[in-house]
Order: sequence, then structure tokens, then C-alpha cells
Amino acid sequence: MATITLPAFGQTITGTVFRDFNSNGLYEAITDPASYTYGEPGVGGVTVTAYDASGATIATTVSSTATAILGSYTLAVGNSGAYRVEFTNLQSGDYEASRGGNSATSVQFVNGGATNVNLGVNYPAEYCQSVSPLLITTCFIAADPSAGNPSITQRVALVGTPYTVEDNNKVVSYLATIGEVGSTWGVAYNKSTGQLYSSSFTKRHVGFSANGPNAIYVTSPTSATSGNTTEFFNFATVGGTAVSSTTETHGNDLPTTTASLASHDSIAFDAVGKTSLGGIDLSDDDKTLYVVNLKNRTLYSIDVTTKAATGVPIPNPGCTTSSTATEGSYRPFAVKFYRGKIYVGVVCTREDLGTTTVPYGPTDGLSATVYALDPAVPASFTTVLSFPLTYQKGASGADVLPNSPTNPARSEFWRPWTSIYQADRNEGVVSFPQAWLTDIEFESTTGDMLIGLRDRFGDQTGYKNYKPGSNTDLISGIAPGEILRARKCSPTNVMWTLENDGSLCGDITSTSATQTTTAGPGTGKYYWGDRVQNGANHGLSSQGSMAQLGGSAKVAMTAIDPTEIFNTGGIKRLINATGAKDGNPTGIDPNPAAGIILYEEDAFGYGKANGLGDLELACQPAPIEIGNRVWYDKNDNGIQDPGEPPLAGVEVTLRGTGLSSPVSVTTNSAGEYYFSSAAGTPSPGFVYSLTGLTAGGSYSLAFPASFSMVMLSSRQNLATGPNADNIDSDPNSAGIIAFVLGQAGQNNFSFDAAYATCALALTGTPSSCDGTTNRYTVSGTVSFSNVSTGTLTVTDGAVSTTIAVPAGTTSVAYSLSGLTTGSGSHTITASYSSTDCSPASSTYTAPTTCALLDLEKRVDKSKAELGEILMYTLVLTNTGSLPTTNITVRDSATVGLTYLPNSASAPAGTTFTQGTPISTWTIAALSPGESLSLTFQAKADSTGILYNTASIPGDTARICTSIPVHMCVGDDYAFVLTAPAGHTSYQWYKDGQAIPNATTDTLEVTGRGSYSLAIDAGGGSGQCPNFSCCPFIVVEDSLPTFVATAVPASCIGNVAQNNGQLVLSGFQSGLTYQYSLGATFNAAASLSGAPQVIPANGVIVNTLVNPASDQVYTVRVYNASGCYTDVQVILLRTTCGCPADICVPYVLTQNKRPVRIGDPR
Repeated sequence: MATITLPAFGQTITGTVFRDFNSNGLYEAITDPASYTYGEPGVGGVTVTAYDASGATIATTVSSTATAILGSYTLAVGNSGAYRVEFTNLQSGDYEASRGGNSATSVQFVNGGATNVNLGVNYPAEYCQSVSPLLITTCFIAADPSAGNPSITQRVALVGTPYTVEDNNKVVSYLATIGEVGSTWGVAYNKSTGQLYSSSFTKRHVGFSANGPNAIYVTSPTSATSGNTTEFFNFATVGGTAVSSTTETHGNDLPTTTASLASHDSIAFDAVGKTSLGGIDLSDDDKTLYVVNLKNRTLYSIDVTTKAATGVPIPNPGCTTSSTATEGSYRPFAVKFYRGKIYVGVVCTREDLGTTTVPYGPTDGLSATVYALDPAVPASFTTVLSFPLTYQKGASGADVLPNSPTNPARSEFWRPWTSIYQADRNEGVVSFPQAWLTDIEFESTTGDMLIGLRDRFGDQTGYKNYKPGSNTDLISGIAPGEILRARKCSPTNVMWTLENDGSLCGDITSTSATQTTTAGPGTGKYYWGDRVQNGANHGLSSQGSMAQLGGSAKVAMTAIDPTEIFNTGGIKRLINATGAKDGNPTGIDPNPAAGIILYEEDAFGYGKANGLGDLELACQPAPIEIGNRVWYDKNDNGIQDPGEPPLAGVEVTLRGTGLSSPVSVTTNSAGEYYFSSAAGTPSPGFVYSLTGLTAGGSYSLAFPASFSMVMLSSRQNLATGPNADNIDSDPNSAGIIAFVLGQAGQNNFSFDAAYATCALALTGTPSSCDGTTNRYTVSGTVSFSNVSTGTLTVTDGAVSTTIAVPAGTTSVAYSLSGLTTGSGSHTITASYSSTDCSPASSTYTAPTTCALLDLEKRVDKSKAELGEILMYTLVLTNTGSLPTTNITVRDSATVGLTYLPNSASAPAGTTFTQGTPISTWTIAALSPGESLSLTFQAKADSTGILYNTASIPGDTARICTSIPVHMCVGDDYAFVLTAPAGHTSYQWYKDGQAIPNATTDTLEVTGRGSYSLAIDAGGGSGQCPNFSCCPFIVVEDSLPTFVATAVPASCIGNVAQNNGQLVLSGFQSGLTYQYSLGATFNAAASLSGAPQVIPANGVIVNTLVNPASDQVYTVRVYNASGCYTDVQVILLRTTCGCPADICVPYVLTQNKRPVRIGDPR
């Protein structure tokens, strides 16, 4: 059997997702991983999807993670049709890179068979403006600068050199002196301001500046060596456990002159790593400085603007505790901000062993941990890397023979942190390796974590300096640290895994080419170039700090003997792909291509004992670019569908913060436009050098309302899904996209604009016939798509209306009235002032001619009293020649007129529904000439004029009743009567007589009478306006009259009784009373409570207490209208009998009087 394989004819789309470190929009692929100066690796794990014009997914894949084809992808679409290719699932912190020659945005439009459909991405923090930016580090000077001696203070402590510098062409920039910054280790560069931060550091033999061990400095690098540095922050202002004192960090014998440069500085020996400050780093937005305070083992975040500081204690990762290390034998130092998280490095030091001499070899419990935490969630420390420090490392003193790991002098094991001087190699050169995790970096191609281990012993010793104590023998420390590498073995892993046997995650393809097989975790070391003289002198060389430039094949680190020259220190580069050193990877002769020497043998210096601090790149902020695409949306769905053409020549205008005037650009042939802060030559669709663009600033993009024969789409933000904002249209109805600019490098290419053909749609609904005019109204809605500012005209025969329409309007309502009923079919036409919009029309049938109805309203009383019941009658008559059906009469009452429930009497076939304030009477059918009547009752609950109104379409009947207002004679009152405004004449009347000069729509009433109004004499409104049918009536009620008498209490013997009385007489029946004490009536203190009817005998009280002295009472009597009269009476005190001590018996004798009738004669 023969098998024949036919070639595949299916079309594909191919390309690469790559990391565009320099953000120039060009894919600059890596050619030789071991030698390139600058290259852009592929990015794996990005989802790439092809969609057809219907929105269906045709093919999807993920960019490759395989090293050989990293970032590449292939979409099998099967034909040469049009497709929209979308790139999604970028790594957190990544953004689309700048649009360029062979790299477009995350949404691209191509046909099947297309190649080089590339996408550049960037993590803005990895951007650098140069392939060899300034690399900054700190230098240590073995002296005390705080004394101010110029011979010491003017020595350089902060320097910079190009990243790719070679020692044969050495270039060094001097940035600050030891007098300004003293002993510092941590370095952080603020890209936004161009300023450099450095943090104080406890190092034996090196003094602090005058600002002490708690200071952080800020330097503005210029050509001048000094004068550009000031104190930025000092933990002395924080206080408490955050403050390291000068007495616990250094002794008092540090050199202050060049006469004697050796010192014991005994106190500093154990203070190293436990006092002052550790690593520092800035957040990606340069707004927050993170610093590790070694004294209280706390991570602080400092606002660079306000200098407000917040601390979070760094937890013990499980290190041993003891009586000498009650908080645990752990020491934090390294800090790194990367992709939105803060990474902190900690070592378990086993300092709990105290001064015990620990046998040479692995020490259980020594380990390193890296924490990650989210700045938004304080104290959210999560372990992401942990590994023991018990492996056999590269020898600190490989020159010691025999070559055996059991030989302590070779120092091939990490030792516990010691507080007293001890050494494994104790000659003129000394070693006692103590692991210290001082730096964390991330390799930009793979995302691997790089670990910088520093040997603490190099900061406890010096170069040709004294031991602690009093011994004056000169010793030199040999203290290389090392660089290690860790990787996430799966994209979903939270943890990194440390290299083992020189390989990462068991992948032998990641193993470096040459191994020191007995040194490193497992039995090998990835960065085997981290050695001196091919390991014959030192198996390691790192001083524990690193810097990784994005796009560089090499990592830079501080090192001893960086170019193979003994007792020097500087910067050394290692090849990430192979682990070898730069230059000659195996040469033992001087290797100047490996890096640069920054110090040589010097009494002020440190030889092989950590003479340098942190390492930091001085890169500028990444440029920022915004914009994207304008297209013709043929199907007007607001989505960028494949096959829909771009629009070239559309002017887009940018306004906002930092722009002195609006900036405009015209879309290019791809319909694309871009505004960029990067330097560049203007080209179609691109505007460069907008250096005023400000992160966090408010901006707007303006698009024209129309272009050529198309209009700006009104279909905004209609897409759905994970990439919705990148494929839809964004301008609002005014053609504006408003946005806040992101941070440096956070490019935004989601600002797309659709243009489509303008369209109108029309609806129309006729009303029923108006019975008063026999005409009707048609009303409806005109809907728009993509309309510009203009005028809409809606026409129905001879009737039309015009409406002003703002741009972007989606619909307007219209109404045409006065149309003739019974006129058959009608066509409504809507037309627009813009010729780009075609007219729209709609048809309907006019309603038939109206039936004629007459509505009459009656009331049984035109005048009534408050509380009376009124009877209303409604009469509805069909006066036309056509029957009518489904009639609803609405009946409403003014406030103060209350329907009586169940009082309505509705004819059969009709329904009365009582409501408040509107009731309805529904009639199913009414024949020509037929008349129906409805009666109901209502109660007058208020005075004035009460109205009841009935209405049907085309007719209203209104009736009123006057309810007199009752006042009291002598009251001072005023009522203002107001008639409807707008009539031609008014005349007010009182009791039927015209009131002179009362000819306006208002009248003030101050006296009794019947007040009415004549409006539009000879005409009238026909609907009974206020006061023209029913008068406003004021009645003055007379005050009640009566006589009040106070009857004193009676006596029984010489005891007065409590039976005083108040008696009324001369009153009319039905009156009510109250009384109170005093000469004026006090209603609140009424002795009789609420008003009561006067008894027939007039006695309103007969239980009054005999007063101690004559008592005044006030009696108030009310009539039915509430008018009242007050009368005061005096209840006299009653005295019964004579007092015993003054009542003397006497005889009264009459001895003379006039003669009276009846006297004896």
C-alpha cells in the first residue's frame, strides 16, 4: 500500500508577540542569546483569536512558551477571507507597546495568509531610553565623615557608569560624596523626577554622615560631584523601635583624618544587618518609596510627596527562636517592587546559637525566604520562594589547598550569623560566610527571579583593618556572595523554584553550559561565571546586588575582582542564557570586557570585603501613546467587523492637561491615529514629542460629527466580552471621548470611532376625534442613527412641524394637530436638513367623524351652610346622528366638597366609580337623541365657593355653591379674592351693586356682604370663572348676650360652705360656656373644661370654694358661630358669726320712730 501526503492548502495567519523594551514599535528579534547587546524576546501565553465578519471565532491559539519559538503563533483560518485578530490575556502589568513599523495593536485586521502579524507588549518599568544607561552604586570609605574633615568628606560615595561599560574604556560619573551621604547601601531612581534616593547602612569601619543611621537621602545627579544631595527622610521623626542610635551602630574610634585609617569599631561588628536601613525601591508610578528598617524588621512605605510613612512588620518565616533571639533568628533586607507587588527577602540566620562555636559544614535551619505582598492589602505576606542555605557553595577561598569541602579555610558553607569575631579562615585574610539576602531582580525575558546573596562577613570586616577588640593585627576580609536563579515551573504556580544542578524546573535545556559541579544548590550552579580565575581563586564573586536592563542579554552585579584583577571591586556582567561571565567566559587573564573596576587596593577601601552597595539603573519614564482606529461601520452595529474599511483623512483633536493648545492629527490609510510623548518624526497618523502629557491628567479626543457622506455613529460601547472596549466605538453624541491618562508606558489604544450612514425611522399614531372641533392629532417618534446637528421636518398633508436636533440624538417626539377626521389614509413624512439622511415615512388611517355629546351639570342649592348635603345631577345627551360607545365622564370636586359614599344613582348599563378627587361615570353606549342622568350627593366641608366639574372630550360642565363665611361682629379680617388673569375686563359687586374702582382680577374683602364678579361684560368665558356664578358671602354673627352673677358661699353656724355659684341669666338657648380664674379668660386653664351648653337654670357651677379674699372669675359664652362674650364677676368672701374674743352681747332698744299705719291710735 502506498501512502501519499497531499500539501495543505488551508490559509494561516502567523506572527509573534514580543517584548518591546525600547517601545519603538519595531520587532528587534534576538539573534544570538549569548552575545546580543539588545534584543526583544518573544512573549508566551498570550491568547490570539481570529474572528470573521459575523463575530464567530474561527481560530484561537496561545503564543508559544517554547524557548526556540518563544512568542510565535499560528492561526489556521482556512481561507484568505478578512479577519479581526485579537490579542488578549496579557500578563498583569503589561501594556501594548507603541505602534510601529512591524508591530501593531492588540486588535488587527488582516486576511488569511498574512504573516508578521506581530504585537509588541511592554511592562513600563522595564523601559529604558538607552542600551547602556547609567548604572549607579554606592561606595564605602573606611572613615568617619561626620567630623567634617574635607580630606575624608570629599571622597566619592555615590557613582554611576554605563551599563555596557568595559574597563578599558572606563567612564565613571561622581554623584555624591561621603560627607553628604555617609555609609549608604540602598539605591532607588525616580524616573519621573530624575532624582536618586539612597539609604543609610551600618557597615563596620564606615561612619554615617551627620544625619545619622536613620536617614534617606535624595540626590539630583548633575555634572557636579557634590552639593546636589539633601536629606529626604529620617526615621528619627518616626521614633520608637524604628530608630537606630549612633551608639549601637559604631564605636568612637573611626578615622576622622587620613593620619590613621584603621579602627576597631567593635560595636558595629554585631550591629551589621540589625541596625540602620536595608534595601529600598520605588513603586512603578514613582509615588511610593519602600524601605526595610533593619532595627524593627519592618517594611515602610513613604509617600515621596508628603513623606507620610506607614510600616508593616515583616513576619518570621519560621526561623528558630531562643533566649538570645526572642523574636526569631530572621533578618529581612531585600525589597523589590515588580508588577504591582512588593517582594521582600529574609534569611533565617541561626543567630539563636549565640556565641557557640558551630562545627564547620551545613548548619540546619539556615534558609532564605522571599515574600510577596499586595500594597493594597497591608500585612498580606505570602511566601513565593523558600530554600535552605545548607548546600555546598562556591569556595570563598578556593586558593586554599587541598581542594576539600572539609577544609574550613575554603569556606564552602554558609555559617550562622555571629555576634563575635570568629573565622573559618583566620590568616591575614579571613572568611566566615554569612548569607544575607540583599537583592531581588527579575530577568525580563523569562520572568525568572534572581537572588542576590551578600556575605555579611564582608561588612563586619574590612581591607587591612583591625579586628574588633584591641588587637592591632591588620586583616582583610574575603567575603564573596552569590547570584542564584529561580523560576515558576508552571504559569499557574504561585511559588518560584530555585535552580538545582544548574537547571531550572528540571529542564536540562535551561542548564548552563559549564558547571562547577560541586558548588551551588544540588550539584551545580546556573551562573557559573560568578567566580574568579575559573574558580581557582574564588568560587563566587558577587557582592549581593544586581541590575537587569530590559532587552539586555546580561545581568549586572557588584562583584569582587570583576575583571580577574585581585583586591578590586566593581561591576561584573553575566550572560543570562548561559550563566557565563561577559567577555572571555573562561579566561584567567584580565578580562576588561566583563565589566568595570570601581575601586582598587586602597586604605580607604574594602578589597574583597564588600566595597559596594546596591545597583540601580537610571532610566527615563517610558513614553506614553494613545489612539487607534476610525472606520466605516457598514452594518451600523458599533463593532469593528472584518472587511469594514478604515477611514483615512479624519481629523482627531486632543485636548487636556499639559497641552498649551489643542493638537490634531489626521488618520492615515489604515484609519489609525496616535498621539505620543516619545520623540519621533511626524508621519501620517502620528504626532510625537508631546512631552506635556501628564499621568493622571484629564484629556479628551474630539471627532467630527460627519465625514464625507457618513455620520459619527451613535452606537457607543456596544461590544461585549473580554476585549470589548478595543473593538467598539467610543465617542459620545458630541463626538468626544473623555479619559484620564495612565502612568508612563500605560499605552491606551481603545479609542476607536465608527462612522455610518445616517438613517431615520418614523412612527405615527392618530388620536380619537375631538368632539368640539371634529378634528384629531397624530403623534409619534422619529428615531435616528448617526445624526449630526440639524433640523427635522415632519409633514402630514398641509400640516407640518420642525424640530431642532442636536448631534447624536437617537429619537425625538413630534405632534401634528388640527387634522380633519374621516379623511381616509394619510402618509407622514420625516425629512432631515442633512442630505446624508434619507427621508422616512409612515401611513395610517384617520379616525371617523366624532359623535356629538352634550354634558350638563346641576346642583340643588346655589347657597348652603357648612355641613349641608348637596345633590348633584349629571345629564349626558347624544345630540348627533351617530351612536357613540365607551364614553367616560370625569367628575372632580374642589377641596372641601366630599362625595358621600354609595350616594350615586347610575342608570342601568352605566357605572359610577367614586374616587378622590376624581370620580368616573362610564357609559357603554349612547344612541342618537338618547339622554342619561346620574345623581350623587356631597357634603360641604368648608366655606367659600365649592365647585364640581364634569368633563368629556370636547365638553366641560361646571357648577358651584356658595358656603357663607361666618365672622363675628367686631372682628378685624380681610379676604383676598383672586379671579383668573388674562381677561379684558373685570367688575366686582357687593350685594348686587358695582364697587367703584374694583376693576382688577383681585378684591380685598373686609366687611360682610355678597361679593360677585362680572368678567368680559357682554362675552363671558362660558365656564363659570370664580365669583361670576356664585358669590363669595361673608356673614357677621352678633355676639351672645347674658348676665353673670356670683353667689357667695352660705354658712352653717360660723362655718362657710364650699357652695359658691356662678349663675347666668338672660341668655339664648344653645349657647355654650367656659370660665376661668382671673380678670381675663384663660382657655388653657378653663375650670369647666371644653365648652358646654348652658343649663336651663343658668347655674354653671355651685361648688366654688369660699375664697380667702374676694375672687374674680371670667365667664366666656359662645354662640354657634364661635363668637363669644367675656363677663367678669366677683365671688365675695363669706364671713359666718362673730369672733369669740370681740363679740360682746348687747341690747338694742328702739325709743323713737315715725307713726305707721297700723299703729294703735
